[in-house]
Formats: sequence, C-alpha cells, structure tokens
Amino acid sequence: MASIAVPDSPDRIGTTAFRWWLAIAIALIVALPLLLPPALPLADLGGHLGRYAIQLDGGRDPQLAQWYTFRWLLIPNLGVDLLVQGLGPLIGLETAVRLSVFTAAFLQALGILATSRVAHGRITPFAIVALPFVYAHSMLYGFLNYTLSLGLLWCSLALWIAMSERGAIRRRWLVFALIATVIWTCHLVGWALLCIAAGSQELVRQRERKRSLIGAAVASVGPLTCLLTPWVIKLLTFEQATGNGKNSGWFLWSEKVAELFTVFRDRWYWFDIVTVTIVLAVIVWTWVSGWCRANRGLLLAGAITAGCVIVLPQRLLGSFFADQRLVEPALVFALLAGGLSGKGPARLPRMLFAFAALFAGARLAASTVSLWDFGTRSAEQLKVLDALPRHAQMVDFRALRCPPREQWSLDRWTHLGGYAIARRHAFSNGQWDVPGAQLLHVHNATAGPFQVDNTQIDFEQACEDHIGVVAKAREVPAAIPYLWVIWSSRDVPLAGWTPISRHRGSVLYRRSVNG
Repeated sequence: MASIAVPDSPDRIGTTAFRWWLAIAIALIVALPLLLPPALPLADLGGHLGRYAIQLDGGRDPQLAQWYTFRWLLIPNLGVDLLVQGLGPLIGLETAVRLSVFTAAFLQALGILATSRVAHGRITPFAIVALPFVYAHSMLYGFLNYTLSLGLLWCSLALWIAMSERGAIRRRWLVFALIATVIWTCHLVGWALLCIAAGSQELVRQRERKRSLIGAAVASVGPLTCLLTPWVIKLLTFEQATGNGKNSGWFLWSEKVAELFTVFRDRWYWFDIVTVTIVLAVIVWTWVSGWCRANRGLLLAGAITAGCVIVLPQRLLGSFFADQRLVEPALVFALLAGGLSGKGPARLPRMLFAFAALFAGARLAASTVSLWDFGTRSAEQLKVLDALPRHAQMVDFRALRCPPREQWSLDRWTHLGGYAIARRHAFSNGQWDVPGAQLLHVHNATAGPFQVDNTQIDFEQACEDHIGVVAKAREVPAAIPYLWVIWSSRDVPLAGWTPISRHRGSVLYRRSVNG
C-alpha cells in the first residue's frame, strides 16, 4: 500500500532539479497547438466571440444596439471577458481571444508543474501525465472563463503550499484575499476548487500539528477566511441577484460513469478511451504501490472534488456540464498527489519519466492534429461571411445528420454564427441570454422565435421531435433577409432562399425575390 507523507525531500528522489525556464518552456510547448489553426475550433468559442464584439462596441453601433444590450455587473464569470476588454482595442478581437485561450492553457500547464514541485520537491512523472488535461473536455468545448480559472487555480495552489511550508501564514492571508477575488471574478467553479484545494491543505497541516480532526478543522477556519473576500466585496456592491438558472439532471449514474471516460473525448474513440484508462490505471498504481507516497492534502482535494462530481447535477444554475467539468480537476488532483518514495529500483524514476513523456507526447500530438484539422475546416466554413453585408439580419442553422448517429467527435460548428457578429456586426441567433450567468440581453423582435441559443441547432430533415432545417427555413420571419446553414452532408435546396456563397458544406442564402 502506498504510504502517505508530507512533501518528499529533493535529495531523496527525482532525476532532474526544477528549473523555472524548463517549466515555462514545457508550458509553452503544451499551449502551442492553440496558436497554429487558422480558426480556433472550440465548440462554444464563436458564441463567446460574438458577445465580446458587442461588449467592446459598448453600444456605439446603433444597429447592434437595436438587437443586443450589454451591461457590466460583478458576477463570477468574467475572466476572459475582462482580458478581451483590455486587449481587444490594442490587438484586435480575434487575436485577443486566441491569446486569452493560449494564456489559459499555458497557466494550466505551468501551474501543474509548479504544484508538483512544491508538493513533492521535484516534478513527478505523474505531473507530466496530467499535462494533456489542458485539452480535456472543458477546453475543447470552449468553457473559456472556466479553463482560465483552472490555470489560476493550479498556479495559486503551488503558491499556497509554498507559503504554508515557509510559515508565511499571515502574509498568505493577505495575498490570497486578492487571489481568491481574482479567481472568483474569473469563474465561480474555479474559486470553489481553490477553496477545496486550500482547505484540504490547511486541514492536513493543522492535523499534522498533533491536533484531533475536529480541532484541526476548527483551527483551519481562521486561515481560510481570506477565501471569502470576494463575497464580501460582492455584498458591498449592493447589486441585486440576477440569476434564474435551472438545476436538472440529478444522480444520472450511467452518465456520470460515461463522463469519466469521455474526459479526453476529441475525435478518435479508441485512442481517447485507452488514454483515459491509462490515467486511471496510473492513479490506482500510485495508491497501491509501495514505491509511491501521496501528498495528503492533494489526495483529500481529489476525493472531495470527486464527491462533488457525484452529488452535483448535470445542469446547475443554468450552466450545463456542471458535474462533468469537475472530472478533470479531480483526476489532476489525484495525479499531483502521487510522488515517489525512493524505495523502488534505481531506474524507476527514469522509466516512469520516459513513460510519462511518451504518454503526454502522444496525447498532445493528437490534440495538435485535431485542432489543426478542425480549425482549417472552420476557417473554410467562415469564408461565406465575406458575402454577408455589414449590419445584416441573419439566422444561422447547424444542420445535424438524421437519424442521429453515435458521434464521438464533438461538433465544433454550433456557434460559428458568433463570427458574423464579430466580423460583420450582423445579427445572429446563437447568443446566450442567461441572467446572472451572462451580461448580454437579446431583444430583436424581428427575429421572432429565432433570437437566442439552441434555435440554431436542428437536423437536416425531420427527426425525432424536430421538423428539420428544410422546414424550419420556411419559418424564418420575412424581415430576415439572410440565412446561413452549415450542413453535415450535402446541402439541399431551401424554398424561398437562393445560395450566394458556398464553402465546404457552409452555405449562405439570401431570401429569393419571389420568396
């Protein structure tokens, strides 16, 4: 059975000393795939891009102001929104978004390595195995604020552990009052994970001071109060609550198991399944092997996060994948908890590092190829926007195959309509309007029922309880002159609409004169 201990001593285990330049270089390599594709193929990114364009415009364009209203409020979901607000006017909207996503990936990789270093005295091979989680479900789906908060979380956790070991507890309180506020503002779940991670570390620290479990829990309260600072600030702003999101999908056990095995879901079924299975096997091995030892704080954080996956619903306060997005940090906590005890064969560290490098390299190479291919296809589909007049009113559809097939690859094109807002200041019907979770309000009566997210997703023909895009196109209000359809297979004629631009299954239509 693996022993449980405090951080390993650098002179007892390891193969190479920690060097910041090396950690930064590795983190840059991990994040590099996000700079290569001509368009970033993250499922929700286009929708966010459209909102950022409205946000940056600030109501100056009267056409956009007719359809959208953006009002700043202090909510725990503003990470990339604030980065884009600062960077967008300087380097352009799309470049600012790409740089923000790159930063999120870079911080995640750097924070994982740094946390391993301060927890174990060396970067462990298990931390290397954790690096591909940068491109897990949350990143590929385009949960931008959440992935940025994960980067801040891992970096902050390394700092928390380091300041705890050096006895800088009072200074740590002040530092983390600020850090907790930043992460809370970035994303609420990132802040919650910081509370779990810091609370677990503090509880273990107090317990190791020969306190009882209850005594340790009581003694942990004071040092952890710094994490409540953002709620005090929120209270002092005197803003009324605006959220009305729904909760649904409680205790769907089979789907929770599926969420575990789809954490790397990208495009190659067996590769994605096998690699997550390898991760699970590595975690179990660190628990049972006498050659490993565990950081108790990280182990406890992983267990608590896994418990949250079990008890949380799929949709919480209007946000989908509430439980699934916690699978990734739970597994990363478990990997970071593992360290080497120094009891194994002399060659063991090198063998494990070779295995970890091979695993991470293969997973990251696959992510690079996938992002490039999907990004190239996205860029091709976006070419039809060159034919869309500025300030046009447009409804867009993502036409899925029918009957629906089991499709492993995540669909990357359900929110490309946001690019029409960003590039042409046009109206598109794929924006989210969720009070309390988003700062955007959609109010385009001309579009009728085609105003907000989900109206853009349908099937190519009648399927299940959907009428299909062919019939749906006839329901688009007469005042909407343009229609954009991204077909899954070949496009078909649409009554009343004339194609004016076509690129790789992406077709822009104009309403026929006699339509």
